[in-house]
Amino acid sequence: MSTLDIISNGHGEDMIAATIVGALEDQPIANVFPLVGNGAAFTSMGITPTITQPPLPSGGFVFGLNDFLNDIRAGFFGQFWRQSAALRQSTASAQLVVGDVYALFMATRHTKRPTVFFPTAKSERAIPHYAIERLFIKSKAQLVFPRDIETHRMFQSHGIRSRFFGNPMFDHMVSNAQKQSELSVALLPGSRNEGIGNIGLMLDVIDQLNLNRPADFCFALPKHFDEHTLAVAIANRPWVIQSSPLQLQHAKQSICIQVSHSFFDVLQAANVVIGLAGTANEQAMHAKRQLISFVGTGPQSNKQRFLAQHQLIDGVSPVFIDSSQPSIIANQLRNLFSTQMFPWTPLSDHFQSASTTIAGCLMQEFL
Repeated sequence: MSTLDIISNGHGEDMIAATIVGALEDQPIANVFPLVGNGAAFTSMGITPTITQPPLPSGGFVFGLNDFLNDIRAGFFGQFWRQSAALRQSTASAQLVVGDVYALFMATRHTKRPTVFFPTAKSERAIPHYAIERLFIKSKAQLVFPRDIETHRMFQSHGIRSRFFGNPMFDHMVSNAQKQSELSVALLPGSRNEGIGNIGLMLDVIDQLNLNRPADFCFALPKHFDEHTLAVAIANRPWVIQSSPLQLQHAKQSICIQVSHSFFDVLQAANVVIGLAGTANEQAMHAKRQLISFVGTGPQSNKQRFLAQHQLIDGVSPVFIDSSQPSIIANQLRNLFSTQMFPWTPLSDHFQSASTTIAGCLMQEFL
C-alpha cells in the first residue's frame, strides 16, 4: 500500500486535508507538512506534523510587494529552506497537496512522486488560474480535485485530469444547538494573528450599534484564542471577561456577548454572520447565512480578499461595508438590522460528505 505525504498551506487547507485523511481510514500517512502555522487540525486527529512554524506577517496572502517584503524581514527565506529540506528527506510513495500553486511547487520541487492536488485558493468564479499555473498543474499533478464545477470544467478543457465531487471544506457541518432569537449574530474574527485586532474592532462596532430590536451576539473563536487572547483584545475597551460560561460584558451598557470555541454550534444558532475570516466565512455562506464583512485590521481581512471571497458560493448575497471605521460600520449595520428579516435553516439542510466520495476515487484511481 502507498504511503502518503500531506502538504497543505493554510488553516482552511489543513482542515480540508485532515478531512480527507480521516475519510481514507487505514491509509498509511508518512508525513504531514503544514507549510503555514502549527497544523492544529492534524494535531487534533492525533497526527504530529513533521514541521511547524510561526505564521509570517502575510499569513500566506501576498497581495503586493509590501506583503512579500514583510515576510522576508520576518524570516521567509529561512522558513523556505527548512521546509524544502524536510520535504526532500521524505520517502513517501505519493503525496496529497492542498492549497495553492506555491504549495504544489514546494511539494514537487525535489521529487517526481505521484501527486494529487486540491487547488483551494483559486476558482473560475472569482480568481481564475493563469495560463502558466495551468501548465504547471498539468505537468506536476496526476490528479486534481478543484473546489467547484466551473474550475473542474476549465481544467478538463485544458487536458488536466480533474474530478469534482463537491468541496470537502463544507463536509460534516453538524450541530444540535438551538437558534436563540429572531436576530442571532455570529462574530467571526478569523483564526490568524490579526483576529485579535478584529475582535477589538468588532467590539468597537457593537459598542456604537444601538439597535432598536433584541439581538444575541456570539464570538466563534479558534481554540488557540483563550482568555488571555481576549484580555489583549479588550485592553483599554469598556468590556469585562466573565467565566462559566465565557462571555464579554459591557461595563456601561447592558450588552453581553457569548464566547464559544464550537464554531458549528455558533453557526447553527445564527441567522446573520459578521465575518472577517477565511474558511469560516465560506462555510457560513454555504449554510445560507447572511454574511456581512468589512475592512479588518490585517492583510487577510481586506477589501480585495472579501470581494473575491463573496463570489465563491452560489445563491448567496453577502454584504461588504467598505470601511474600517466603527461608527460608519455600526451605522450601516443598524440600517440593515432595522430594515431586513433574515431567514434561518438548520445546518442539517446543507449537510454533505464529499470527502468520502473523494477518498473512494483516490483509492480507485490513484492509490
